Amino acid sequence: MDLSIIIINYNTFGLTCQCIESIYKYTDDVLFEIIIVDNASTIDDPKLFKVKYPDVILVENEKNLGFAKGNNKGIENSNGKFVLLLNSDTYQEYNCIGNVYNFIRINKDIGIISPQLKYPKGENQWTSGMFPTFKNELKELVRYNKLLKNESSFCYESKVDVISGAFMMFEKNNISKIEGEKLFDGFFMYAEDLVWSYQFKKIGLNNIVLKNEYLFHIKGASFNLANDDYNKYKLNLRNEFFFIVKEQGVFIAKLIAILRLINYSLLFRSHNNRKQIVKSYINFIFRKTI
Repeated sequence: MDLSIIIINYNTFGLTCQCIESIYKYTDDVLFEIIIVDNASTIDDPKLFKVKYPDVILVENEKNLGFAKGNNKGIENSNGKFVLLLNSDTYQEYNCIGNVYNFIRINKDIGIISPQLKYPKGENQWTSGMFPTFKNELKELVRYNKLLKNESSFCYESKVDVISGAFMMFEKNNISKIEGEKLFDGFFMYAEDLVWSYQFKKIGLNNIVLKNEYLFHIKGASFNLANDDYNKYKLNLRNEFFFIVKEQGVFIAKLIAILRLINYSLLFRSHNNRKQIVKSYINFIFRKTI
C-alpha cells in the first residue's frame, strides 16, 4: 500500500462524502486506502460510510477523542508507506494528492508536505507559517508594515516551518523517530499542526509547500463547535503558548506575547475581536494565563 488517507469525521457526513468522492474521482498513480475515523458522531450513523463506500476502513470511537488523538488512531490502523491527514472539508478537482505523493516519494528529506490551500472561490488560504519565536515575531511586525517581501511565493516548492493541519502528508516510518514515537496528541483541537510540524523539523526533515499544486478547503467547516470565533482563537492561543513555554521557556513566551500585543494594538485596529485578543495577551504577560 502506497498511501493511507486518514479523515476525521464528526457530524460532517456530507462534507466527508464530498471529500471521499473527490479522492476516488481524481487520485491516480498511487495505490491508496481511505480510513475514516469517526469521533462518536451524533447525527449520521457512521456505518453509512461503509454502505456508500464499501472499501473504506471505518474506525468508530466510543467518544469524541478530538482531532489529534483521532488521527493517531487512524495511523494505528493504516497500512500505507506514506500517510495523508486530510480534513473532511477539503476536496480536489484534479490529481493533487497523486502529484504531491509522487513528489514526496522521491524526496527523502521531506518531513511534512502540502499543496497550496485555496478557498472554494479560488483565493489562496493560509497554508504555512513560521514557528513562534522572538525573531520570527519581529519579522512579522516588519512584514505587516510591508517592509519585508515574501519571496517564497515565486518558487514551486517552498521550505516552511509550520504546515496547516488541513493537509499533511508524510512518510509513516518517520513517526518512530519523533518524540514519543507518535504525533503529539495532548491538545483536543487547535495548534496540533504547529507541534507536529516542529516534531518533524526537530529530527532534521524539511516541511514543504508545493505552490503550484492546490487543494480546496472550506475552512472551519469540519469542526462543529458551539462557540464563537474568539473562543476558537483563544483555544488555539492557549495551546500555542503552552507549546512556546515548553520549548522556549516562560520569558521568551512573554516577549512573544508583548510583540503580539503591539501588533494588535497598533496594526489591527479593525479586527473584530481586537479588544478581547489584546486582553488575552495582557493576561498572559502578567498572569501566565490566556
